[in-house]
Amino acid sequence: MQAAQWAVDNEARVKAALARLQDLPPCEDTVRWLTAGYRATTAAAWLTALLLGANGHRSGYPVAKEILLAGPGSLAEDYAASAMTMIDSKSALVDLAEICMQGETRLSNVAAATPPRRPRQEAKSTRSESACPV
Repeated sequence: MQAAQWAVDNEARVKAALARLQDLPPCEDTVRWLTAGYRATTAAAWLTALLLGANGHRSGYPVAKEILLAGPGSLAEDYAASAMTMIDSKSALVDLAEICMQGETRLSNVAAATPPRRPRQEAKSTRSESACPV
């Protein structure tokens, strides 16, 4: 969770936080913290989606989908669609196809139809969702 906090506190740390999150196992506490920050508007939608994807915990999928459907701009939709794919590629395939055809905002439709910015790393899919590191 600390890596996500670094990025939210100072956006200049985003790259370092992403690298750290990708090295750690998926963490549900990080998802809860990011979700609370997003809903309280202390964490930008684009940053929340980006960090949810890097974290990779399955509980972040509905939040990424919520961000995509909200269509807040600032590339948040693109990051949210990518996060959905990184977290659960099978569910994302179905959901993104549906959003592409029936999404309520143009930004959501375009993001759903656009391939993810970064391909899912195979090492990521084998990470265990054990207890969150401190």
